[in-house]
Amino acid sequence: MCSQILLIMTVSLALGGCVHKSSQDAPQPDKVPHHLTKFDNLRIDNYFWLKDRGNPKVIAHLEAENSLTERTLAPVKVLEETLFQEMKRRTKEDDASVRVKKGPFEYWVKHVPGGQYPVFLRRLRSAPTSGEQV
Repeated sequence: MCSQILLIMTVSLALGGCVHKSSQDAPQPDKVPHHLTKFDNLRIDNYFWLKDRGNPKVIAHLEAENSLTERTLAPVKVLEETLFQEMKRRTKEDDASVRVKKGPFEYWVKHVPGGQYPVFLRRLRSAPTSGEQV
């Protein structure tokens, strides 16, 4: 318990020093008014243009935001990697859930070693040797 509190305090202090004191560093998107009307209510969305994923201005803005994030979090990169490795070490990589029966199937989730996401599986209860990924 004490080590968890110490870890939380360390992360809080480390991230607290990363916050920019000035919003001038942050990229400011252009304000382009877009009128939206629904149920006779008019709403103006100045950032509607950011929904267009193919727009080069949108991509440039997102790259600028990502660059700012990288610069801001650079001082805690070592801490980030340490925390990631600790969480990974505490996670069982070849784990599987209990099988749940629903209708003619049974469903379960398993984690594959080295995988980033769980695998969702099901099989017919009448054919216990088969299994398919859902």
